[in-house]
Amino acid sequence: ATAVFKRCGRRWGELLARRFEQEMTQFYGQPLHDFSMATFLACLVELFSHHGWGRLHLDLEHYDQGLLIAEVKGAIMADLLQQTEQPADALFAGIFAGFFAQLTGEPLECVQTDCTACGAESSRFIIGLA
Repeated sequence: ATAVFKRCGRRWGELLARRFEQEMTQFYGQPLHDFSMATFLACLVELFSHHGWGRLHLDLEHYDQGLLIAEVKGAIMADLLQQTEQPADALFAGIFAGFFAQLTGEPLECVQTDCTACGAESSRFIIGLA
């Protein structure tokens, strides 16, 4: 099931990125790649919240190494499962990989490192080159 969720998430993430780019470009009147990082992050956090997927925080501390850390508090899949020994957010891992791969044009991958269903404070993902 994990592989299926991740694959579906990747496709969903690609489509979400296309729609996000189109809607933000139309709303702000400039291409998404011209946005300041602050505006881009604020819009992405709002997108996540609006859909009820949890509270997203993106950590750019390792950006110079090609890594982006996404932290989600109240991640919907982990909250539904409540307690498990394996990370439960394969759908989000796929969404993050597909979303950022679509926006960057690079073959990105995403790995979940922490999960609230496993007892962590939040669900954490590392996004980077495959």
